[in-house]
Amino acid sequence: MSTIPDLNEIFHEEIGENQVDDGDNIIQTAANLLTSDNEPPTPTEQPSVGMEFDSGDEYAAFCYTYAYKSGFELQIRSNKILKHFADEGISRGGSGTKEPKYFMMRQLRFQCNSANKIVKNAPQRRCKFFVDARVNDSGKFRIGTCDLSHTHDLIPEGSRHSINYRHIGEYFKTRMMLNERAGIPITRNYNALAVEAGGFANLPFTPRDMRNVINKERRLSRLRGDTQQVIDHFKRLKALDERFYFAYEVDEDEKILSLFWANARCCAMYEAFGDPSSFDTTFGTNRSLLSFCPFVGVNHHGSTIVYAATLISYEDMESFEFVFRNWINCMGRAPSIIVTDECKGIEGAINSKFPDAKHRLCLWHVLQNFDKNLKDEPQFPQIDRDFRMLVHECYTEEELVETWRDFLDKYNLHQNTWLIEKWAKRRRWVPLY
Repeated sequence: MSTIPDLNEIFHEEIGENQVDDGDNIIQTAANLLTSDNEPPTPTEQPSVGMEFDSGDEYAAFCYTYAYKSGFELQIRSNKILKHFADEGISRGGSGTKEPKYFMMRQLRFQCNSANKIVKNAPQRRCKFFVDARVNDSGKFRIGTCDLSHTHDLIPEGSRHSINYRHIGEYFKTRMMLNERAGIPITRNYNALAVEAGGFANLPFTPRDMRNVINKERRLSRLRGDTQQVIDHFKRLKALDERFYFAYEVDEDEKILSLFWANARCCAMYEAFGDPSSFDTTFGTNRSLLSFCPFVGVNHHGSTIVYAATLISYEDMESFEFVFRNWINCMGRAPSIIVTDECKGIEGAINSKFPDAKHRLCLWHVLQNFDKNLKDEPQFPQIDRDFRMLVHECYTEEELVETWRDFLDKYNLHQNTWLIEKWAKRRRWVPLY
Protein backbone atom coordinates (compact mmCIF):
# COMPACT_ATOMS: atom_id res chain seq x y z
CA MET A 1 0.00 0.00 0.00
CA SER A 2 1.37 3.44 -0.85
CA THR A 3 2.46 6.02 1.70
CA ILE A 4 0.87 9.38 2.37
CA PRO A 5 2.42 11.87 -0.07
CA ASP A 6 4.24 14.91 1.22
CA LEU A 7 1.78 17.82 1.05
CA ASN A 8 4.64 19.92 -0.34
CA GLU A 9 4.00 18.04 -3.59
CA ILE A 10 0.29 18.79 -3.40
CA PHE A 11 0.92 22.51 -2.96
CA HIS A 12 3.41 22.63 -5.82
CA GLU A 13 0.92 20.84 -8.07
CA GLU A 14 -1.92 23.23 -7.23
CA ILE A 15 -0.01 26.51 -6.77
CA GLY A 16 2.18 26.22 -9.82
CA GLU A 17 5.84 26.24 -10.72
CA ASN A 18 6.42 29.95 -10.01
CA GLN A 19 6.53 29.35 -6.26
CA VAL A 20 9.78 28.44 -4.55
CA ASP A 21 9.23 26.74 -1.21
CA ASP A 22 11.14 24.40 1.05
CA GLY A 23 8.03 22.74 2.41
CA ASP A 24 8.46 23.92 6.01
CA ASN A 25 5.29 24.39 8.04
CA ILE A 26 3.06 23.31 5.14
CA ILE A 27 0.17 22.93 7.54
CA GLN A 28 0.61 25.10 10.58
CA THR A 29 -1.62 22.94 12.77
CA ALA A 30 -0.07 19.69 11.53
CA ALA A 31 3.58 20.66 11.12
CA ASN A 32 6.15 17.94 10.56
CA LEU A 33 3.47 15.28 10.07
CA LEU A 34 3.74 14.77 6.40
CA THR A 35 6.71 12.47 5.96
CA SER A 36 6.23 8.86 6.94
CA ASP A 37 8.12 5.64 6.38
CA ASN A 38 5.04 3.60 7.23
CA GLU A 39 2.23 2.54 4.94
CA PRO A 40 -1.05 4.05 6.13
CA PRO A 41 -4.16 4.24 3.95
CA THR A 42 -3.71 6.66 1.05
CA PRO A 43 -5.23 10.12 1.52
CA THR A 44 -7.56 9.61 -1.44
CA GLU A 45 -9.44 7.06 0.68
CA GLN A 46 -12.23 8.23 2.92
CA PRO A 47 -11.86 7.77 6.68
CA SER A 48 -13.82 4.73 7.83
CA VAL A 49 -14.39 2.84 11.06
CA GLY A 50 -11.68 0.25 11.61
CA MET A 51 -8.82 2.08 9.87
CA GLU A 52 -5.60 1.80 11.87
CA PHE A 53 -2.54 4.05 11.95
CA ASP A 54 0.83 3.50 13.56
CA SER A 55 0.85 6.88 15.33
CA GLY A 56 -1.11 10.03 16.03
CA ASP A 57 1.08 11.85 13.49
CA GLU A 58 0.13 9.38 10.77
CA TYR A 59 -3.58 9.59 11.64
CA ALA A 60 -3.55 13.41 11.71
CA ALA A 61 -1.65 13.63 8.41
CA PHE A 62 -4.22 11.36 6.78
CA CYS A 63 -7.15 13.46 8.06
CA TYR A 64 -5.61 16.80 7.09
CA THR A 65 -4.71 15.52 3.62
CA TYR A 66 -8.23 14.19 3.11
CA ALA A 67 -9.71 17.53 4.20
CA TYR A 68 -7.38 19.47 1.90
CA LYS A 69 -8.28 17.35 -1.11
CA SER A 70 -12.00 17.52 -0.28
CA GLY A 71 -12.08 21.28 0.33
CA PHE A 72 -12.81 21.94 4.00
CA GLU A 73 -11.00 22.87 7.20
CA LEU A 74 -10.37 20.66 10.21
CA GLN A 75 -10.16 21.52 13.87
CA ILE A 76 -9.49 19.41 16.96
CA ARG A 77 -12.70 18.85 18.86
CA SER A 78 -11.14 16.90 21.72
CA ASN A 79 -7.85 15.23 22.57
CA LYS A 80 -6.31 13.26 25.41
CA ILE A 81 -2.60 12.93 26.14
CA LEU A 82 -0.75 9.70 26.88
CA LYS A 83 -0.02 9.37 30.59
CA HIS A 84 3.78 9.37 30.39
CA PHE A 85 3.72 12.65 28.44
CA ALA A 86 1.25 14.17 30.91
CA ASP A 87 3.59 13.17 33.74
CA GLU A 88 6.37 15.15 32.01
CA GLY A 89 4.29 18.31 32.23
CA ILE A 90 2.82 18.27 28.71
CA SER A 91 -0.71 19.64 28.71
CA ARG A 92 -3.35 20.42 26.11
CA GLY A 93 -2.73 24.10 26.68
CA GLY A 94 1.06 23.88 26.44
CA SER A 95 3.15 26.00 24.12
CA GLY A 96 6.67 26.29 22.77
CA THR A 97 8.85 23.25 23.46
CA LYS A 98 6.07 21.78 25.59
CA GLU A 99 3.34 22.17 23.01
CA PRO A 100 1.38 18.91 22.72
CA LYS A 101 2.04 16.99 19.51
CA TYR A 102 -0.08 14.42 17.74
CA PHE A 103 2.25 11.53 18.59
CA MET A 104 1.69 12.31 22.29
CA MET A 105 -2.05 11.68 22.07
CA ARG A 106 -4.09 8.65 23.05
CA GLN A 107 -7.30 10.07 21.56
CA LEU A 108 -7.94 12.61 18.78
CA ARG A 109 -11.28 13.76 17.48
CA PHE A 110 -11.35 16.02 14.41
CA GLN A 111 -14.38 17.94 13.22
CA CYS A 112 -15.13 20.22 10.29
CA ASN A 113 -14.54 23.90 10.92
CA SER A 114 -15.58 25.22 7.50
CA ALA A 115 -19.31 25.53 8.14
CA ASN A 116 -18.88 28.38 10.62
CA LYS A 117 -17.22 30.45 7.89
CA ILE A 118 -19.13 29.36 4.80
CA VAL A 119 -22.73 29.42 6.02
CA LYS A 120 -22.71 32.00 8.79
CA ASN A 121 -26.41 32.78 8.43
CA ALA A 122 -27.57 29.18 8.02
CA PRO A 123 -30.00 27.86 10.67
CA GLN A 124 -27.73 24.88 11.35
CA ARG A 125 -24.17 26.14 11.38
CA ARG A 126 -22.37 23.18 12.92
CA CYS A 127 -21.20 20.67 10.35
CA LYS A 128 -21.81 16.98 11.07
CA PHE A 129 -18.38 15.78 9.89
CA PHE A 130 -16.14 14.22 12.52
CA VAL A 131 -13.53 11.48 12.83
CA ASP A 132 -12.61 10.00 16.22
CA ALA A 133 -9.64 7.66 16.79
CA ARG A 134 -8.07 6.23 19.92
CA VAL A 135 -5.05 4.13 20.79
CA ASN A 136 -6.08 0.47 21.00
CA ASP A 137 -4.51 -2.41 22.93
CA SER A 138 -1.95 -2.98 20.18
CA GLY A 139 -0.74 0.63 20.40
CA LYS A 140 -2.23 1.73 17.07
CA PHE A 141 -4.61 4.61 16.39
CA ARG A 142 -7.93 3.07 15.36
CA ILE A 143 -10.90 5.04 14.00
CA GLY A 144 -13.83 4.07 16.21
CA THR A 145 -16.55 6.42 14.96
CA CYS A 146 -16.92 8.91 12.12
CA ASP A 147 -19.51 10.84 10.13
CA LEU A 148 -18.41 12.12 6.71
CA SER A 149 -21.53 14.15 5.91
CA HIS A 150 -21.34 17.96 5.59
CA THR A 151 -23.98 20.69 5.96
CA HIS A 152 -22.26 22.97 3.42
CA ASP A 153 -20.64 22.91 0.01
CA LEU A 154 -17.05 21.71 -0.33
CA ILE A 155 -14.58 24.02 -2.08
CA PRO A 156 -11.39 22.11 -3.03
CA GLU A 157 -9.98 25.05 -4.98
CA GLY A 158 -10.15 27.20 -1.84
CA SER A 159 -8.17 24.85 0.39
CA ARG A 160 -4.86 26.64 -0.09
CA HIS A 161 -6.24 29.72 1.69
CA SER A 162 -7.83 27.80 4.56
CA ILE A 163 -6.17 28.40 7.91
CA ASN A 164 -5.08 24.75 8.14
CA TYR A 165 -3.02 24.98 4.98
CA ARG A 166 -1.77 28.57 4.71
CA HIS A 167 1.98 28.75 5.12
CA ILE A 168 4.97 30.95 4.44
CA GLY A 169 8.02 28.98 3.28
CA GLU A 170 11.61 30.03 3.83
CA TYR A 171 11.95 31.54 0.35
CA PHE A 172 9.02 33.93 0.74
CA LYS A 173 9.94 34.64 4.36
CA THR A 174 13.47 35.62 3.35
CA ARG A 175 12.21 37.88 0.55
CA MET A 176 9.59 39.63 2.68
CA MET A 177 12.10 40.27 5.49
CA LEU A 178 14.59 41.74 2.99
CA ASN A 179 11.84 44.06 1.77
CA GLU A 180 10.93 44.87 5.36
CA ARG A 181 14.52 45.86 6.20
CA ALA A 182 14.56 48.01 3.07
CA GLY A 183 11.60 49.96 4.48
CA ILE A 184 8.97 48.71 2.02
CA PRO A 185 5.44 48.89 3.52
CA ILE A 186 3.67 45.57 4.09
CA THR A 187 1.03 46.15 1.39
CA ARG A 188 3.65 46.87 -1.28
CA ASN A 189 5.76 44.03 0.04
CA TYR A 190 2.86 41.60 -0.45
CA ASN A 191 2.11 42.95 -3.93
CA ALA A 192 5.75 42.48 -4.96
CA LEU A 193 5.70 38.84 -3.86
CA ALA A 194 2.43 38.29 -5.74
CA VAL A 195 4.00 39.63 -8.95
CA GLU A 196 6.98 37.33 -8.47
CA ALA A 197 4.69 34.32 -7.86
CA GLY A 198 2.63 35.00 -10.97
CA GLY A 199 -0.48 36.36 -9.27
CA PHE A 200 -2.20 36.65 -5.90
CA ALA A 201 -3.82 33.23 -6.37
CA ASN A 202 -0.38 31.64 -6.30
CA LEU A 203 0.51 32.95 -2.83
CA PRO A 204 -0.41 30.37 -0.16
CA PHE A 205 -0.76 33.05 2.51
CA THR A 206 -2.73 36.24 3.10
CA PRO A 207 -1.57 39.80 3.86
CA ARG A 208 -2.55 39.19 7.48
CA ASP A 209 -0.31 36.10 7.64
CA MET A 210 2.53 38.19 6.26
CA ARG A 211 1.90 40.98 8.76
CA ASN A 212 1.93 38.44 11.63
CA VAL A 213 5.29 37.01 10.51
CA ILE A 214 6.86 40.45 10.16
CA ASN A 215 5.52 41.59 13.55
CA LYS A 216 6.85 38.40 15.16
CA GLU A 217 10.30 39.02 13.68
CA ARG A 218 10.20 42.58 14.98
CA ARG A 219 9.37 41.32 18.48
CA LEU A 220 12.12 38.70 18.33
CA SER A 221 14.61 41.35 17.29
CA ARG A 222 13.69 43.41 20.35
CA LEU A 223 13.88 40.34 22.60
CA ARG A 224 17.36 39.48 21.31
CA GLY A 225 18.40 42.98 22.35
CA ASP A 226 16.74 42.53 25.75
CA THR A 227 18.57 39.24 26.29
CA GLN A 228 21.97 40.77 25.62
CA GLN A 229 21.21 43.76 27.85
CA VAL A 230 20.29 41.46 30.75
CA ILE A 231 23.42 39.35 30.31
CA ASP A 232 25.65 42.43 30.08
CA HIS A 233 24.03 43.88 33.21
CA PHE A 234 24.58 40.68 35.18
CA LYS A 235 28.20 40.52 34.02
CA ARG A 236 28.73 44.03 35.38
CA LEU A 237 27.18 42.97 38.71
CA LYS A 238 29.44 39.91 38.78
CA ALA A 239 32.48 42.15 38.31
CA LEU A 240 31.41 44.21 41.35
CA ASP A 241 30.35 41.26 43.52
CA GLU A 242 32.26 38.00 43.15
CA ARG A 243 29.50 36.10 44.96
CA PHE A 244 26.87 37.30 42.52
CA TYR A 245 25.63 34.23 40.65
CA PHE A 246 23.57 33.97 37.49
CA ALA A 247 22.79 31.35 34.85
CA TYR A 248 20.55 31.39 31.83
CA GLU A 249 19.25 29.38 28.88
CA VAL A 250 18.23 30.78 25.49
CA ASP A 251 16.37 29.24 22.55
CA GLU A 252 17.35 29.20 18.88
CA ASP A 253 16.05 32.78 18.52
CA GLU A 254 18.27 33.96 21.41
CA LYS A 255 15.23 34.56 23.58
CA ILE A 256 15.62 33.81 27.28
CA LEU A 257 14.04 30.50 28.29
CA SER A 258 15.21 30.41 31.91
CA LEU A 259 17.18 32.80 34.10
CA PHE A 260 18.44 32.37 37.69
CA TRP A 261 20.26 34.93 39.82
CA ALA A 262 21.21 35.70 43.42
CA ASN A 263 23.61 38.19 45.02
CA ALA A 264 25.90 37.93 48.03
CA ARG A 265 23.23 39.20 50.45
CA CYS A 266 20.80 36.51 49.24
CA CYS A 267 23.42 33.82 49.84
CA ALA A 268 24.22 35.19 53.31
CA MET A 269 20.54 35.23 54.31
CA TYR A 270 20.13 31.65 53.14
CA GLU A 271 23.13 30.59 55.25
CA ALA A 272 21.63 32.37 58.27
CA PHE A 273 17.95 31.47 58.00
CA GLY A 274 17.83 28.68 55.43
CA ASP A 275 14.93 26.33 55.86
CA PRO A 276 12.11 26.16 55.17
CA SER A 277 12.41 27.72 51.74
CA SER A 278 9.39 28.54 49.60
CA PHE A 279 9.46 28.48 45.80
CA ASP A 280 6.63 30.74 44.64
CA THR A 281 5.30 30.18 41.10
CA THR A 282 2.09 32.19 41.41
CA PHE A 283 3.29 35.43 39.83
CA GLY A 284 2.11 36.35 36.33
CA THR A 285 4.17 36.74 33.18
CA ASN A 286 5.81 39.89 31.88
CA ARG A 287 5.72 41.27 28.33
CA SER A 288 8.36 38.72 27.34
CA LEU A 289 6.05 35.91 28.56
CA LEU A 290 8.44 34.98 31.38
CA SER A 291 7.07 33.94 34.79
CA PHE A 292 8.77 35.40 37.86
CA CYS A 293 9.41 32.68 40.48
CA PRO A 294 11.38 33.70 43.60
CA PHE A 295 12.80 31.58 46.42
CA VAL A 296 11.70 33.18 49.69
CA GLY A 297 12.05 32.53 53.40
CA VAL A 298 11.43 34.19 56.77
CA ASN A 299 14.03 35.92 58.95
CA HIS A 300 14.22 36.23 62.75
CA HIS A 301 11.83 39.21 62.66
CA GLY A 302 9.16 37.26 60.82
CA SER A 303 9.77 39.28 57.66
CA THR A 304 9.82 37.79 54.18
CA ILE A 305 13.28 37.61 52.62
CA VAL A 306 14.35 36.68 49.09
CA TYR A 307 17.00 34.00 48.60
CA ALA A 308 17.07 33.96 44.80
CA ALA A 309 14.97 34.90 41.78
CA THR A 310 14.16 33.17 38.51
CA LEU A 311 12.40 33.87 35.24
CA ILE A 312 11.09 30.87 33.29
CA SER A 313 9.24 30.51 30.00
CA TYR A 314 7.53 27.21 30.77
CA GLU A 315 6.38 25.75 34.06
CA ASP A 316 7.56 22.24 33.25
CA MET A 317 9.96 19.73 34.77
CA GLU A 318 12.84 20.71 32.48
CA SER A 319 12.63 24.38 33.49
CA PHE A 320 12.37 23.57 37.20
CA GLU A 321 15.35 21.20 36.98
CA PHE A 322 17.39 24.08 35.53
CA VAL A 323 16.33 26.28 38.46
CA PHE A 324 17.04 23.69 41.17
CA ARG A 325 20.37 22.68 39.61
CA ASN A 326 21.56 26.28 39.70
CA TRP A 327 20.21 26.73 43.22
CA ILE A 328 22.62 24.02 44.37
CA ASN A 329 25.48 25.52 42.33
CA CYS A 330 24.83 28.92 43.90
CA MET A 331 24.02 28.01 47.51
CA GLY A 332 26.17 24.91 47.84
CA ARG A 333 23.37 22.71 49.19
CA ALA A 334 19.76 21.80 48.61
CA PRO A 335 17.10 22.95 51.07
CA SER A 336 16.06 20.35 53.64
CA ILE A 337 12.45 21.60 53.49
CA ILE A 338 10.86 23.25 50.45
CA VAL A 339 7.31 24.57 50.15
CA THR A 340 5.70 24.93 46.72
CA ASP A 341 2.40 25.03 44.92
CA GLU A 342 1.11 21.66 43.68
CA CYS A 343 2.60 20.98 40.24
CA LYS A 344 3.75 17.73 38.62
CA GLY A 345 6.70 19.49 36.99
CA ILE A 346 7.92 20.87 40.33
CA GLU A 347 7.40 17.54 42.07
CA GLY A 348 9.41 15.68 39.44
CA ALA A 349 12.23 18.23 39.54
CA ILE A 350 12.41 18.09 43.36
CA ASN A 351 12.62 14.30 43.27
CA SER A 352 15.42 14.61 40.71
CA LYS A 353 17.50 17.48 42.15
CA PHE A 354 16.47 17.63 45.84
CA PRO A 355 15.89 13.91 46.59
CA ASP A 356 16.50 14.28 50.34
CA ALA A 357 14.36 17.40 50.80
CA LYS A 358 10.99 17.28 52.53
CA HIS A 359 8.49 18.62 50.00
CA ARG A 360 5.47 20.40 51.45
CA LEU A 361 2.54 22.04 49.67
CA CYS A 362 1.57 25.62 50.45
CA LEU A 363 -1.61 25.55 52.55
CA TRP A 364 -2.75 28.89 51.13
CA HIS A 365 -2.70 27.43 47.62
CA VAL A 366 -4.55 24.32 48.78
CA LEU A 367 -7.32 26.44 50.28
CA GLN A 368 -7.53 28.55 47.13
CA ASN A 369 -7.86 25.42 45.00
CA PHE A 370 -10.46 24.06 47.42
CA ASP A 371 -12.62 27.10 46.70
CA LYS A 372 -12.19 26.66 42.94
CA ASN A 373 -13.03 22.96 42.95
CA LEU A 374 -15.99 22.96 45.33
CA LYS A 375 -17.56 26.38 44.75
CA ASP A 376 -20.46 24.82 42.80
CA GLU A 377 -21.56 22.61 45.70
CA PRO A 378 -25.03 23.67 46.97
CA GLN A 379 -23.84 24.15 50.58
CA PHE A 380 -20.48 25.66 49.76
CA PRO A 381 -20.33 28.34 52.53
CA GLN A 382 -20.86 25.67 55.20
CA ILE A 383 -18.51 23.25 53.40
CA ASP A 384 -15.79 25.90 53.25
CA ARG A 385 -16.18 26.77 56.94
CA ASP A 386 -16.07 23.13 58.07
CA PHE A 387 -13.10 22.32 55.84
CA ARG A 388 -11.01 25.15 57.26
CA MET A 389 -11.91 24.14 60.82
CA LEU A 390 -10.96 20.55 60.01
CA VAL A 391 -7.58 21.62 58.66
CA HIS A 392 -6.64 23.99 61.49
CA GLU A 393 -8.25 22.44 64.58
CA CYS A 394 -7.31 18.75 64.45
CA TYR A 395 -4.35 17.98 66.74
CA THR A 396 -4.00 14.20 66.39
CA GLU A 397 -4.10 11.92 63.39
CA GLU A 398 -6.99 9.93 64.86
CA GLU A 399 -9.00 13.13 65.25
CA LEU A 400 -8.18 14.18 61.69
CA VAL A 401 -9.24 10.82 60.21
CA GLU A 402 -12.52 10.81 62.11
CA THR A 403 -13.32 14.45 61.35
CA TRP A 404 -12.49 13.98 57.66
CA ARG A 405 -14.83 10.97 57.46
CA ASP A 406 -17.63 12.90 59.16
CA PHE A 407 -17.04 15.83 56.79
CA LEU A 408 -17.42 13.61 53.70
CA ASP A 409 -20.52 11.93 55.14
CA LYS A 410 -22.18 15.22 56.06
CA TYR A 411 -21.89 16.74 52.58
CA ASN A 412 -21.84 13.52 50.52
CA LEU A 413 -18.40 14.25 49.06
CA HIS A 414 -16.97 10.72 48.99
CA GLN A 415 -16.73 10.76 45.17
CA ASN A 416 -15.07 14.16 44.85
CA THR A 417 -11.81 13.41 43.01
CA TRP A 418 -10.06 16.59 44.18
CA LEU A 419 -10.67 15.75 47.84
CA ILE A 420 -9.57 12.15 47.26
CA GLU A 421 -6.27 13.38 45.79
CA LYS A 422 -5.71 15.86 48.61
CA TRP A 423 -6.38 13.26 51.29
CA ALA A 424 -3.77 10.99 49.72
CA LYS A 425 -1.25 13.87 50.02
CA ARG A 426 -2.42 15.13 53.42
CA ARG A 427 1.02 14.71 55.01
CA ARG A 428 2.32 17.41 52.66
CA TRP A 429 -0.12 20.18 53.54
CA VAL A 430 -2.14 19.56 56.73
CA PRO A 431 -0.52 21.56 59.60
CA LEU A 432 -0.88 18.54 61.91
CA TYR A 433 2.01 16.83 60.09
